[in-house]
Amino acid sequence: MLSRFFIVFAILSVLFGCAVSLPPLISKTESVASVAPVAILLIPSPEITDGDVPVSPEALASTIRFNNYRIGGEGSYATIESLKWRINGARFGVEKYRALLSRGTGSVMNKVSIDYDGAISMARFGANYQLAFDIENKVYTAQPDALSGKVKYAIGFPPSEVLENLANAKIAWKFHVDSEFNSDSTFANFSRMARREVFGGSASRNSVSGKLSEGDFWVRVENTEIPVRVETYPYRNGSKVVVYAVLGGAVVGNTIDFVSVAEALRKEIERIVNS
Repeated sequence: MLSRFFIVFAILSVLFGCAVSLPPLISKTESVASVAPVAILLIPSPEITDGDVPVSPEALASTIRFNNYRIGGEGSYATIESLKWRINGARFGVEKYRALLSRGTGSVMNKVSIDYDGAISMARFGANYQLAFDIENKVYTAQPDALSGKVKYAIGFPPSEVLENLANAKIAWKFHVDSEFNSDSTFANFSRMARREVFGGSASRNSVSGKLSEGDFWVRVENTEIPVRVETYPYRNGSKVVVYAVLGGAVVGNTIDFVSVAEALRKEIERIVNS
């Protein structure tokens, strides 16, 4: 009878927003051995190469658009799944968790997570850099259910999934290419040789700078289409083309190579503007 009273009390506490005493967290930490570091080959952003930001693992990692996500259901109680990266100096962490949230109180009713952390090392190759993400520790944490005292969810997050997630990361890259043709002809080349983004906006010319700004295009590089925004300016006897691109990396084993993708894109842009 007494245990039934506590169960009813817990249910009423949840429904009416009162605090519920949760069972103690379960936490286990273990070392991760025999996992090869994940290497990322990067072209540094202009902010770094111009000297405004000291070159460091943290500065380079800040240019990566990690594949964070959060998905969840609707209703008074929502089951969510989340994955989030964090960078702190030459250290990184990535946590994946599932949880049941009470939308009424904002409290976490059940949660289970796996959190990896490790070190970031940096090496320079000419004008480019390599960041190596070396997983060192794995922390498993679970918040048992308030009523049953049992862990409600299971979660899978092997080290191989860290590489898979990094493989979906993006970087933003800005560069320029000079053309012997005028701005109108250069723009016409993109309209003819690249796929126009339907929602990319319309062309406009700045009466002072002479810049012809066009919406987004998709430029095919090998078997992939890369989204770019193109701006052309009159420059000497031709034009200057400024390109803003969002790049994915080429994955070979445990290496994610943004440099080769960037070089291939630049080569294709040069072909377009000078055709």
